[in-house]
Amino acid sequence: PRKISKRKELIINTIADMEHYQKHKESVKKEERKSFGEELLYALKNNVMIVEERLFSEYQGFYVYLPKNMKCDNPYVIVTRPKSNRYTVEMDTTKEMGVCQRIDYCLDNLNKDMKRHNIKLREYIIQQEEAHTTLSKGNIFDDVVYKLTERLNKIDEELKEESL
Repeated sequence: PRKISKRKELIINTIADMEHYQKHKESVKKEERKSFGEELLYALKNNVMIVEERLFSEYQGFYVYLPKNMKCDNPYVIVTRPKSNRYTVEMDTTKEMGVCQRIDYCLDNLNKDMKRHNIKLREYIIQQEEAHTTLSKGNIFDDVVYKLTERLNKIDEELKEESL
């Protein structure tokens, strides 16, 4: 039930994020993309193993965070907004023009995240239904366990009598 509830929350947040992105999406000039990319990549290089997540900037209506405990061989940023999902966007530290493209790609493809969440939700619901069905049948070993428990109790009684 917790996994189902969490997955439903992710779906609701993804829908809200898609709508928010459509409202705030704007064209970014080449110079601004380059500048944003240079600044972000510089910040990422200086973010290796920092113990706190830090806000870098806002982009397309979302906050871009520098992650905590990031390793130098796996640079990424977190794109999010208050009370919503968090999206990890991997970065190529050699291409400053690609920074905005990667974030845009992530936000443009939120519908793919939604599909993955829906698939997982269906899997969890099926698992839950199967679990309820299995539990409703009862434990097929109940009789065996009961008989073994009676037998062990008799053995315990016999051992107690012999020790006296």
